Amino acid sequence: MYLEGVTTLRLARTSLDGDALTVALVLVPSFVSRNKHYALFTDPVVRSARARARLVRSLLVHLSGSKGEVETIDVLPEAGGFRISFSVPALGLSRSVWLTAIERAVLGYAGKRAGFGYVPSEASDHAQVQGALARLPSVAFAISSSFETTDAMATG
Repeated sequence: MYLEGVTTLRLARTSLDGDALTVALVLVPSFVSRNKHYALFTDPVVRSARARARLVRSLLVHLSGSKGEVETIDVLPEAGGFRISFSVPALGLSRSVWLTAIERAVLGYAGKRAGFGYVPSEASDHAQVQGALARLPSVAFAISSSFETTDAMATG
């Protein structure tokens, strides 16, 4: 029996949570394969979550100390989020980044898990990260299949 049509994977829009996706993509960058779910990456919420996750992961690299000693780290509350400023003299780098509360929490959580001494963390980071991950749907993808068969194809 031959089937006409294509099976596609679509993100269930009712379960789309940008913060949860951001946290998942920081902790597991290959959480969703772009090659297998290409259409998913055209969604603005997913694109934003990927960009936010890349920002946090880049901060983890700099704050890990692997590229040079980190100096003058400041974490200040600002406009509903946090401003993190630091410098890495060995790289000639001075960076200031505004993060949301969940981005700062996952930065602290991931840095603490990896043992990075320069990453600012708080006691509530673990609970915030776990709360965001709990909002991920148990089945993030809904399979959309609209197959049509024709008599000629079915017999053929």
